[in-house]
Amino acid sequence: MVVFHLPEPDPLLLPLVREAQGALGIPLQSEDCEWLLQMADHLRPHYQKPNRLTPLEVRRLLDSLVLLALQRLPFDQEDRSGDVERERVEAAEYWMLRNLERQPSIEDVAQAIGVSTVHLRRLFQAQGRPPPGELLRELKMQLAEERLQEGSSTLEEIAEELGYAGPSSFSRAFRQWKGCSPGRLRRQN
Repeated sequence: MVVFHLPEPDPLLLPLVREAQGALGIPLQSEDCEWLLQMADHLRPHYQKPNRLTPLEVRRLLDSLVLLALQRLPFDQEDRSGDVERERVEAAEYWMLRNLERQPSIEDVAQAIGVSTVHLRRLFQAQGRPPPGELLRELKMQLAEERLQEGSSTLEEIAEELGYAGPSSFSRAFRQWKGCSPGRLRRQN
């Protein structure tokens, strides 16, 4: 038996994990076990001494595990077009979270999940979610708040990381979102 504890399931597996009440059993074949052992050996040096490739290697493993799970689980032929729309919105949200450091645009998000920007907005609206641009701004501000509370990044660094023209435009956006200046938030911590 192999057990993986993930902080958050991949959006493609989320409905199945919810249905299984948090513990999704996947039947493995002997070649799957061999592959898992190889991946463990491959990742061991990254856990012992992380480097700049470590996050990419971990992401590759997680994506490969999702593919393995989807290949091994029985496919439900029932029409679930509503589920597909919800899963696409969840996939878009998850992609945004994982790619904030790239300063993605809505076009990038739409392309990542294989839809047009107009269709992406429709999907969010159909699911009763805020528009994708609003969500992207919210995620950026949450990341900014984390960086400010950590205290290790300057306003200039945070503004650049999140794609703002400079610290003043970042400060205006943050004040509008949080109701206080970045400096005040930092002093409170």
